[in-house]
Amino acid sequence: MSSKSIGLPLQGFFRLSLPGQLVLIAAVVLPCLWAVVIASLHGTYEKTLAEAAKDSNNIARVFAEEVNSSVNMIDLAAIDLRERWLDDPDRFDDHVRKRQAILDKPVAFQVSIIDATGHLAYSSVDRSAPRLDLSDREHFRTHLGGTDKLFVSRPVKGRVSGRGSIQFTRPLLAGGNRFAGVIVLSVVPEYFTRFSGKLQLGDHGTVALVRPDGAIVAREPAVSSEPHNVLRTTPDFGAIGTETLMYSRASQIDGVVRLYAWRVLPKKALAVAVGRSRDEILEPYVRQRNLVLGGAGGLSILIVLIGYSVLTGMRDRARARADRELREEALHHMEQMHAAQALLQSEQRFHQLADAMPQIVWTADPDGAIDYANSWVHTYTGLVDKINAENWVTILHPDDVAPTLRIWKASLASGAIFETEYRVFRSADGSYRWHQARAIPIRDEHGTIVKWYGTTTDNHDTRLANDEIRRLAHRLGTTLESITEAFLTVDLDWRFTYVNKETERLLQRDRGQVLGQVLWAEYPELVGGIADTEFRRAMHEHCTVEFDIYFPPLNRWFKVRAYPSSEGLAVYCRDISASRRLQKFKNEQMKLLERMALGRRCPSSWNSPRTLSSRPEMPCTAP
Repeated sequence: MSSKSIGLPLQGFFRLSLPGQLVLIAAVVLPCLWAVVIASLHGTYEKTLAEAAKDSNNIARVFAEEVNSSVNMIDLAAIDLRERWLDDPDRFDDHVRKRQAILDKPVAFQVSIIDATGHLAYSSVDRSAPRLDLSDREHFRTHLGGTDKLFVSRPVKGRVSGRGSIQFTRPLLAGGNRFAGVIVLSVVPEYFTRFSGKLQLGDHGTVALVRPDGAIVAREPAVSSEPHNVLRTTPDFGAIGTETLMYSRASQIDGVVRLYAWRVLPKKALAVAVGRSRDEILEPYVRQRNLVLGGAGGLSILIVLIGYSVLTGMRDRARARADRELREEALHHMEQMHAAQALLQSEQRFHQLADAMPQIVWTADPDGAIDYANSWVHTYTGLVDKINAENWVTILHPDDVAPTLRIWKASLASGAIFETEYRVFRSADGSYRWHQARAIPIRDEHGTIVKWYGTTTDNHDTRLANDEIRRLAHRLGTTLESITEAFLTVDLDWRFTYVNKETERLLQRDRGQVLGQVLWAEYPELVGGIADTEFRRAMHEHCTVEFDIYFPPLNRWFKVRAYPSSEGLAVYCRDISASRRLQKFKNEQMKLLERMALGRRCPSSWNSPRTLSSRPEMPCTAP
C-alpha cells in the first residue's frame, strides 16, 4: 500500500470537525474496549457458576455418603431386631436396649412392633402402651403385600411418643413368608441435617432429604406444614442414577432461586438435595462486575476526553503552524506561546479528568519520582500534604513497602510495565485494603522514557472472594484425608490421580510412589480378577459396583465400592479381614456343635490339649 493511499484517509479525517473526529475515534476504540470488558465479565460469570456447581456437587456427594451410612445402619438394625422378635419375643426388650446402647451415639432411634392386624404389639418408648390401632399408617399398608424392602415414611407424629419422626420399616415375615406385622425404627428428622451448619451454604442455603414421591423427609431450614413439605415436581431418581443432577430454579417452598445438586442414595428410596442461593453465589461476581463496569465507563470517558484533548492540541498546533507559515519569522515567537498554552491547557484538562476518577491516578518522572496524584488520594487516604517522591510510601501498609519498591525499581531499570498489588490505607475506617497498581512508560520518538502514567484501583473484595474459594477447596481435601475409609481415584487411562492417608496405610505405599502410575502395572495381581472385571464394568456401563476381594500380597480382605464419573473412577476400600476371620470361626464352631448334637465323634484335633483348654464342657459320645 503506497503512502499516498494511506494519506488520503488521514486527510479526510483531519477535514472533519472536532465533534466528527471525536465520534469517529469513539466509534473505533470504544466498541473494542467494551467487547473486551463484556467478554471478560461473561467468562468470569461462567467460571463463577462452574466453580459453584463443582462445590455443590462435592457437598452433595459428602452429604449423600453421610446419609447413606446412617440409613444403612438403621436398616441393618431393623433386620437384626426383626429376627430377634421372630425368634424370641420375650427377650426382645433386652435386644432393643443392647442395640440402642450400641447405636445411640451415631443414631438414636425408637422401636415399635405392629402385629399382622395393625395393632401396636411393642413400643420401646412405653412398654405398657395400649394396643393402638396403627393400620392406617402408610408403612403398614405398604408392607401388607409382604415385600421385604426398606420403607421410609414421611415425618409423622408418634401416637405413643408424641414426637415427630421419620419411620424406617420392614415387614415381619414368619414361616413361608407369611406377613406377621411390621417393625418400625423411628428417627428424628433433625438427625439427618445435624451438620448442615458446617457446610457454609450461605444465609439462604438448604439441605433436604426427599422421597421419590416428593415428600420432604428432612430439611434445614425445617418445613413443618402442608403443602410445603411435599414438592410438586421432583427429578426422576432412576434417571439420575449415580451421577449428580445440577439445575437452577426457584424453590417450590420459599421462592428463592437456588443452584440445586441432587444425589440419589444407592437403594433409591431417598435422595439428598443441596441448594445454594444463586444471588449469594453471584454476589462476588456482581461486586466485581460493578467495579469493572465503573472502571470501563470511567476509562471510556477518559479516552474521549484524552481524544478531545489531543485533537484540540493538534488543531491548536496546526493553527500555529499555519500562522507561522503566513507570518514566518515575525510570528515565530507567538507560535511558541500558543503551543505552550495548548500544552498547559492539555495538562490542566488531564488533571481535571483525573480528579473525576474514583481511583488513584498518578504520574512519575523518568527516574521514578512521583510528581502528581489526583485528589482521590487525599479523599481516600486522608493524606494532607501534596504527594511527592518521599511521602507516597506512607499510605502503603508497612509490610508492602519493601516489595513494592523492589518491583518499581526493576520496572524503572528495564522499562517494563509496572504491575503489582499492595495494601493502601483508607481513612474512612482506618483499614488497609488491597489495590491493583499498574503504570506504563511514555516514550518519545527516540524510545526514551519521558513519563510514567499509573493507576491504583481497589480490588480488595475480589481478592477476598478468591481467597475464600481456595479455602473451600482446601477444606474438601481435608475431609477426604480424614475419612476412615481408603479413597482413591484413577483417570480414564487407569492412572492414579489421588490417594488419601488411609489408602497409603492399607496398601503400605506412599502416595508419591503411585500417583501418575497405571493401576494394572502397579498391581498386576488384580488383572483378570474380580477387580479387573468390576472396575471395567463400572467404567463401561457408568454404574456403581461393590464387591469383596482377597489381596494376597497384603494377606487381607477388602470391601470395595467404585463410582464412575466423566473423569475416571472413584474407589472406596475398607479392610474387612477381621470380620471375615470371625465369620469363618463362627462357621467352624457351628459345624462342631452340629456333630455334637448328632452324637458323632469329635475330630482328633478337638481332644488336643490346645483345643480342650478353649472348648466348652460338652461331651462327645460314640456313634
